[in-house]
Amino acid sequence: MLQPLQRAGDRAPAIQIRPLGRYVGAEVTGVDLRTSLDASTIRRINDAWLRYSVLVLPRQAISDEDQIRFSRCFGPVKVHPSALFRSPTHPEIFRVSNVDADGALYPPDHPVVRGFSHAEDWHVDVTYAPIPSAGSILRGIETTREGGNTLFASLTQAYEEMPASLRARLDGRTAVHAYAYSRLLHGLPPLSAEEAARTPPVVHPLVRRHSVTRRPSVLFNRAYIESISGLGPDERDRLLEDVVAFAAQERHRRAEPDRRRFAADAR
Repeated sequence: MLQPLQRAGDRAPAIQIRPLGRYVGAEVTGVDLRTSLDASTIRRINDAWLRYSVLVLPRQAISDEDQIRFSRCFGPVKVHPSALFRSPTHPEIFRVSNVDADGALYPPDHPVVRGFSHAEDWHVDVTYAPIPSAGSILRGIETTREGGNTLFASLTQAYEEMPASLRARLDGRTAVHAYAYSRLLHGLPPLSAEEAARTPPVVHPLVRRHSVTRRPSVLFNRAYIESISGLGPDERDRLLEDVVAFAAQERHRRAEPDRRRFAADAR
């Protein structure tokens, strides 16, 4: 059943939302991202995002400029600190690809391929920043015919259902998130002096509350967490493994639906 996110008397286009999972995910239709959206439409999308955490907007044949404009509807756009992963024409876009900007396939040992290896693990994006990103906007241009699914899990729901013993290991602890640590972890070239200056280590609580919903969730990314307060490296790794094992259970997550259809529509 489609549920309209529209109040009586509101003249803005009706946005339709179809839940895709019990705790996370919804499909949103009734908007065209090739156009500038009015404040009412942006508010509806934002409200749906706060409720469902992950939104899928199908059949959006948009350009890089369209994606950037849509992203800015929700706040400033972060530019990735490493030019290695940025679009050469639109630095606001982080390219997730096994080919370069000219379409040439990267060799298996290329730094870009090695850098993406950590994305195969469960993670929260951009935790190395003093203020982590509010969210990420993914646009599929060309995808594999088999495999490669993107999975999403609700860390708010996972925390609410978490055993007290696991919560006790998280609550009150902080973690040092370092972009440089990730580079070393995956055998990438060290940061340049400029990159290092722009990405100093930062400290975040392991459990944080959303600024709007006030729901607590776990903030983690094994690629960036260099240390956790009060724990040694082995204890750090065991704690993060236990968090992933609990949070990634099927009841807390779902796969992006019909991903090939959406990717084909966006070409």
